[in-house]
Amino acid sequence: MKKTQSSKKQEFISEFEASVISKAFVKLVLSMSGSGANAQKVIVDIFVKADDFRFSINSLLPDRSLTKTMTLKETVEMLNVELVRNYSAAVLFSSVNDINFVVNRNGVESMSVSPPTKIASQESPHNRKKNYLIKEDEDYLVALGVSNSKGRVVGAAYSKYRQIAKFIEIVDSHLSVAALAKKDLISVLDVGSGKGYLTFALYSFLSQKFDVSIDVKGVDTKTDMVEKCNKIATGLCFSGLQFINKSIGDFEREKLDIVVALHACDTATDHAIFHGISSNAQHIFCAPCCQHEISTQLKKSNTENASLISHGLFLQKQADLVTDVSRTLLLESAGYKVKVLEFVSSEHSTKNTLIVASKGINSGKINRKYQEYISLKRAFGFRQHTLADLLDAEWNKKGEFYR
Repeated sequence: MKKTQSSKKQEFISEFEASVISKAFVKLVLSMSGSGANAQKVIVDIFVKADDFRFSINSLLPDRSLTKTMTLKETVEMLNVELVRNYSAAVLFSSVNDINFVVNRNGVESMSVSPPTKIASQESPHNRKKNYLIKEDEDYLVALGVSNSKGRVVGAAYSKYRQIAKFIEIVDSHLSVAALAKKDLISVLDVGSGKGYLTFALYSFLSQKFDVSIDVKGVDTKTDMVEKCNKIATGLCFSGLQFINKSIGDFEREKLDIVVALHACDTATDHAIFHGISSNAQHIFCAPCCQHEISTQLKKSNTENASLISHGLFLQKQADLVTDVSRTLLLESAGYKVKVLEFVSSEHSTKNTLIVASKGINSGKINRKYQEYISLKRAFGFRQHTLADLLDAEWNKKGEFYR
C-alpha cells in the first residue's frame, strides 16, 4: 500500500485516545486489510480496572480468531503501525460520534464524523456490574489468580472469569433442582479439569445452592496441575473437592449425578459421556475438542459425501460435526434430552460448542435415535467410534439388544 502523509491518521488516533480518557469509547474496528495484514479484521474492545485501561485485541482470521490484551500505549503503537500500512479503513465508535478513517486507492487519507450509532456506559462492558451467580471476591478465584487480594478480577483474567460465570449460569439453568435436592450426596466428575477453574466454581456453587453433601472430583493427567489444585482445595477447606491424577479411561466407574468435560481432548470426551450414561447421571455437560478419531476414517472412506471432505479444512470441520452429531444421537439413544449451545463467543474460540444432556427423553424416541446414528454412520463410512463401542459393550452386557 502506498505510504502518505499521516496527518489524518494521527488525528484519528488522537480521537481514539480522547474517547478513551473521556469514557466515551465503545469499540474500534480495523478493516479493508492489505497483503501485509495478519487478519481480515481487527476488533478492539475496552475493559477498565480502576483507572487502568486495557484493550482486548481480537484478530479475525479466516478459520479462527486470536485475542490478546494491550495497554492504551500499546494499542496506540499498534494503530500507528497497522493503519495505512496494513488496514486502509477504521471506524471509531463512541457515545459522542462515529469517526470513519479511510485511505483510498491513491493513498489519500480522509476522515469523516457522523452521529453515534452505539452508546457507551460510564463503565466499560468488562467493568459493568452484572448479576453473575459467582462474585469476583470468591476465595477460590483469589487463590487461582483470577481475582486479586482485594477481590477484584485481574484485567488479563476477565475473559476467564466471564467464561466461568457463563458456564455456571448454564449449569444452573439446566439443573433438576427438585431431584438433586432430595439426595443426601450430589456427586460430580469433571474430566480434564486442568487448572481447576470450573471445578472449583462447580463445587462452590453447588455447595451454596444445595443443603446436602457435595462430592466433586476433577480428573486430569497433568501431575503438577493435580497437585496444585489439591493444595488449593485443602487451603480453602473444600473437603468435598478432590483432584485425581488419572486418565479418564482408567478411572473407575462410580455413581454420578453430574459429569462435566470441557475441552477434554478427542476420545476423552467419549469416555466422559460414557461415564455419565453408564452411571445414570442426571446431567452431562461437554464441550468437545480435537475430534480426530472419525476424521481419519472419513478421509479413507469413499462416500457420496466426498465433496464435503475434499479439502483439509472441510474434512476437519465435517469430522467435528459428524463426531458431535453422533454423540448427541447416542445420548438421545440412552434416554437423554440434548441441547447444543454456544459456550463462548466464536470470536474467542472456534471450539465453542457445548452439549448439554439431561435425563428424560421420551422412551419411544430412543430406538429411532439409535437408528439415526446407524444411518449417519453408513452415510459417512466410519466404522470405529469410541462412545458407540463403549455403549454397545455396556448394552450387550445388560441384554439391551433392541438397540
